[in-house]
Amino acid sequence: MVNTPGTLLAAHQYTSAAYTSAAAARAAYEAAQPATPSLAKKYPLLAVVGDMVSNPDLDHRDQEEGTTIAARFKDVSDMVVQSNCTYLTVLGDNVYEHGQLADYAWAYHNTFGRVNEKCLPMPGNHEYMGPNSSTGADYYTYFGNLAGPSGLGYYAVNIGPWRFYSLNSCTTALWNSASPQRMWLAADLAANQGKPKIAGWHHPRWTDGGSPGISDDSNYEQIWEICYAEDFQIVLVGHDHNYQRWDKIKANGAGNNPATVADGITQFVVGCGGNNFFNLKDPPRPGETNLNLTGGPSSMPNRSSYGFDRMFGVLFLRLGPTTWDWLFKGIDGNVYDSGTRSIYYR
Repeated sequence: MVNTPGTLLAAHQYTSAAYTSAAAARAAYEAAQPATPSLAKKYPLLAVVGDMVSNPDLDHRDQEEGTTIAARFKDVSDMVVQSNCTYLTVLGDNVYEHGQLADYAWAYHNTFGRVNEKCLPMPGNHEYMGPNSSTGADYYTYFGNLAGPSGLGYYAVNIGPWRFYSLNSCTTALWNSASPQRMWLAADLAANQGKPKIAGWHHPRWTDGGSPGISDDSNYEQIWEICYAEDFQIVLVGHDHNYQRWDKIKANGAGNNPATVADGITQFVVGCGGNNFFNLKDPPRPGETNLNLTGGPSSMPNRSSYGFDRMFGVLFLRLGPTTWDWLFKGIDGNVYDSGTRSIYYR
């Protein structure tokens, strides 16, 4: 069942012996974590990936873009394992093509499943495709209690002083204020006032992606407005197979470009978990030649601040009491995006 406010599901309790033992052992464990820009390693480290694992018969999956590239989800999962992160959140489309239990049990379990005791999962549209298309049953069977109430796909946990919300964008329930998911969310937010918050769901409200069928989606404007009003600092999404950072975005009405304000939400699109790439529609950005990426700071006003579409990797978030850090590290070992932001209470 969904955990009560202020507690963690038993399945989400951090179980590493190194972490829960003596201070010296804990310090040694944390030493292996990637250093983020400002915060000490004593604060929780959240690893974020999405759109990851290929079925073994789909090793080369970039046909949508007219190119062929080898899937690298094993390399991305190695980064997660070696990071000694406190938690891992997977943003949906965790196994291609249809989120089937056999693929979860083999391809996922032997890669990202190595840190299941730390996992905060959420479903994507591919979890609702194939033989169990209407219910996503195989996703719920594999993750069990980690996924919250079976068949619902939403829950919340505390990470230090932060409240983390895993939401289900794969049904229309997230759009409907009278749905059980929205009513649960309203009640949980009322019980957790004054906490900095993170939300994750699969489909982006805003994206610079250029692939057919992926665009800004005004269906999520209501939930974005709720997030802005309720002290959410960060929104994590996938679906678009690239990396994007959207800075300080305020709710601005369906169909409009997002407005940038000092206390706005930072949206990260992290769809580069190892499966394939979708192009960004921006013109080439500064740094493309040096990085050999379609990436760098955006040249378009009121759109993403940073993005690239030719590097797999992991976003790391370090969550402190008054600030938070981010760091995106590629499978080549390089850091491509990082920074620190203050927590704003609106």
